[in-house]
Amino acid sequence: MARERKEASSTKRLFRNPSGQEHLFEKCLEEEMEAEKNAPVECLGMTFENDEAHNRVSRREFRVGG
Repeated sequence: MARERKEASSTKRLFRNPSGQEHLFEKCLEEEMEAEKNAPVECLGMTFENDEAHNRVSRREFRVGG
C-alpha cells in the first residue's frame, strides 16, 4: 500500500526565487522574516523603529543600570 504525498496548501517556499520574479500574493519565509525584522517594535510603552533599534537601546540601558 503506497502512500501518496499530499502538498499542504500552507507550505511556503523557504528562499526567494533566484530569478528575481516575485509572486503577487505569496511571500516566502525569508521575505516574511525580513519584513518582521524591519517592522516597528513596541516594548514597555516605547515604540522602536525595528528590533535592532530596540536591542541597541536595551543593551545601553542594561550597561548603565548594571
